[in-house]
Amino acid sequence: MLSKRSRMVLLAGLVVLGLVPAPGALGASITRHRIDDGFSGSSIAQNVWVATNPDPANATIVEGGGVLSMSVGAGAAPNDFVVVNTRCSAQGDFDERIGFSLPVWPLLDNASLAMDAMPGYGMGRGSGLEGDSYWSFLNPQFAEVPTSDLSGRVRIVRRGATLTSYFYAGGRWVMLGYNPSVPTGDAQMNLHLSLGSDFGGQPVQIAFKYFHVYADAIIC
Repeated sequence: MLSKRSRMVLLAGLVVLGLVPAPGALGASITRHRIDDGFSGSSIAQNVWVATNPDPANATIVEGGGVLSMSVGAGAAPNDFVVVNTRCSAQGDFDERIGFSLPVWPLLDNASLAMDAMPGYGMGRGSGLEGDSYWSFLNPQFAEVPTSDLSGRVRIVRRGATLTSYFYAGGRWVMLGYNPSVPTGDAQMNLHLSLGSDFGGQPVQIAFKYFHVYADAIIC
């Protein structure tokens, strides 16, 4: 399993652009209260996301076939990552969700798919020497539960200063993490694939099926 430190949020400073869908970014939209991306375009929606890939020789971020795919090869280094950050932020209360699948997901490889709500507050699906799990890090609260799911949904909700994380199982949302005292400022979100310091060296591919956030306001 990735260490708690390996699950810290990977954010970058961003520049705000317009609100209309970019060419090739079908299914991506931003309104006053929502950000939605069904990843049905032929390229990453530049109006929604900023992509960061520090190791393009060994990692990729590609949209196509109805998913946003992130992958790393056997040559990737421990602690490598690829990430897309939202250009806009959620203000006030929000409900953030993703659907995902794991097309190439070796056991014991020490990799993690993550959705972050803001720096230091995220959740996802990880693999490691202790097994696979859904995990949640709502600084400083950490929680995890074993799973063998190769597809699923996760969710983070902020109400006032309370942040709660969920995974979907058995036809319902199951609470995983809870922190009643978190920052209430504007939340800039991201999706990423990250490797642990003890990465097993086997190729990994993850696929995001959709991203959705509903907030009191979307600020761009």
